[in-house]
Amino acid sequence: MKSYDKTGRQQICGGPGVLVSRFGDQVVLAGRERRGRIDPAFPVLFGGGFVQVGFGLVNDVEPTVGGVPISGKDGEVPQIKIEGYDSEDRSWVMLKVTIDPQTGKFAKSKDAVTVVSMASAGEQRVAGESDTVGLHPLAVLTPKRVHQITFFNLRHAVGYPVADGLGNFSKVLQHFFWS
Repeated sequence: MKSYDKTGRQQICGGPGVLVSRFGDQVVLAGRERRGRIDPAFPVLFGGGFVQVGFGLVNDVEPTVGGVPISGKDGEVPQIKIEGYDSEDRSWVMLKVTIDPQTGKFAKSKDAVTVVSMASAGEQRVAGESDTVGLHPLAVLTPKRVHQITFFNLRHAVGYPVADGLGNFSKVLQHFFWS
């Protein structure tokens, strides 16, 4: 009987609960252990400098990473490169929501709700972005562990909160997230 080398023809694909990292000819798999009967929304896995975020919804809209839904497309689940760590060895996985200032609803683009990595939770906006962008933390990463923050699907709304007791409204648009 003759054996064949099939490694050149096989491909390992990640999926919900499995993160695949490739380093040249090496493959590293990271899996999520099931604990309890309820799986959280937006489960975060990380390894090899990348993050994978599981399925979750914001106002019944699935977030994307680079235009690809977080649940994946054509068998490929998107990965996010970890942007580094702050002075306390923390990195943040954030949900980024962009709204249309006229309607207060999600902007009409496939990237209106995205998942991003940030080295600091204090980075509220990237240069040039206005208050039409809101951020919500999904998890904080340390070099050895994921600390999940968000466990449920989210709702989102925007508004101008009252700035003083006289009914004068602030000019800064505020983002509100709840589950």
